[in-house]
Amino acid sequence: MIGEGGSRSSFDLPGRQQELLDAVVGTGKPVIIVLYSARPIDLKGTRAAAILDMWYPGTEGGTAGANLLLGKAVPGGKLPFSWIRSPAHAPNYYAQLISHKPEPAQGRYWNESSAPTYPFGFGLSYTDFGYSNLRLDRASIPVGERIGVSVDVTNKGRVAGDEVVQLYIHQRQGTSARPVRELKGFQRIALEAGKPGR
Repeated sequence: MIGEGGSRSSFDLPGRQQELLDAVVGTGKPVIIVLYSARPIDLKGTRAAAILDMWYPGTEGGTAGANLLLGKAVPGGKLPFSWIRSPAHAPNYYAQLISHKPEPAQGRYWNESSAPTYPFGFGLSYTDFGYSNLRLDRASIPVGERIGVSVDVTNKGRVAGDEVVQLYIHQRQGTSARPVRELKGFQRIALEAGKPGR
């Protein structure tokens, strides 16, 4: 039900799938939701133990999903867009204000927040990563030049994992309006359990 010129106008699960999902979660057993979808889905606040979004993973998707569910692989992906709550919230560009008021940027509607369910760059893992000791290679830079930024990242969990370290900036002052949050760089790093990295 998703395709070019053929998508539904609702983010709801089709048919009685939401009713079935709520009944399964209502049993009290741990439930992991695996989504095969190319767009956001509104799960109506369903509280599952985890959500694994596979998108359209191709011919080895089943193998990849099984490896993730069984702990043979550790998820480390990050959202390349904002997972909006409702089609009415589109478009929702992560790097732009969607309101004429800077604070709160998610206050576009009076009856609900326009903040995304999951923001651009969001993603979870089976392990936890800690960030510390943010450093710049100089205090200021002329227009057009670069600045080096580094940070210490530590795998604080019990399993090895990948983290996508993301650098976002915001210009607090200036003569032109800038995005509230702008991705300027990222790097994927693999860390063993309990090990630091840079």
